[in-house]
Amino acid sequence: MRRKLSRLMMGLGAALVLLTLTAQARALPAQQTNLLKNAGFEQPYGNKGAADGWGRWNRNSSEDQLDECTNGYHVTPNWSAESNGTLVHSGSVSQHVGNQWRTWAGGVFQTVQNVTPGSTYRFTVYAYGR
Repeated sequence: MRRKLSRLMMGLGAALVLLTLTAQARALPAQQTNLLKNAGFEQPYGNKGAADGWGRWNRNSSEDQLDECTNGYHVTPNWSAESNGTLVHSGSVSQHVGNQWRTWAGGVFQTVQNVTPGSTYRFTVYAYGR
């Protein structure tokens, strides 16, 4: 009786270890490939202040719309490399887009190649407002 109980316990222990290893193997994420060009916004910065591989976008409207509170106005922001270490998440520089005092709307964009329709993609962004 003790022998049967001992074998049963060993069998259950082995099955538990096997199930744990199988669950861990399934939980590991697939190898991830970064589809973005220059995802870290490193040098060089061409394209009028945008990091290499990135385009600029912005919304412009004239100041004469200031009285129309529903529209407001937007000026062209400034694009440049940011080297202040407290504002850089990783690498040596980050992308800066902004304007000191005036209202603006803008940023950077990139067209991503080789994506599969119907697939899910995840992008992580680190941003700092000042």
